[in-house]
Amino acid sequence: MVAAIVANPDFSTLADLIQSAGLEETLTAEGPYTVFAPTNTAFENLPEEVMQQLETDEEALAALLSFHVVEGELTAEDLAEMESVTTVAGTEISIATGPGGVEEIIVNDQAFILEADMEAENGVIHTVGGVLIPPENSGQ
Repeated sequence: MVAAIVANPDFSTLADLIQSAGLEETLTAEGPYTVFAPTNTAFENLPEEVMQQLETDEEALAALLSFHVVEGELTAEDLAEMESVTTVAGTEISIATGPGGVEEIIVNDQAFILEADMEAENGVIHTVGGVLIPPENSGQ
């Protein structure tokens, strides 16, 4: 998973944040995993204070990144049949499909899947156009 993310220039911010959070080992585990990978532009659109917090608070960063990972390999076709999935953080995220079907999947009412079903060594990556923000009280 990490190799596929690092190899894609649209995910350079994500790759840097994975390294900062120390999650490389987790994402290289056997899996399989489904990752909703925000683009560099998605991170650029976050408020500056949110990015500053993520860059200085490893726990908050790990929680945010874990909110983008689901155990199991779920293709866009699989997701289109689902209403929600549980992240590795233990929090549910919603899955909604627009009238365009597989071509219009929105994750957690926050981000459309821009490119689906990118193969990785231990799962599948879906490029999303926004950063998924976990609920503040997740894990409680």
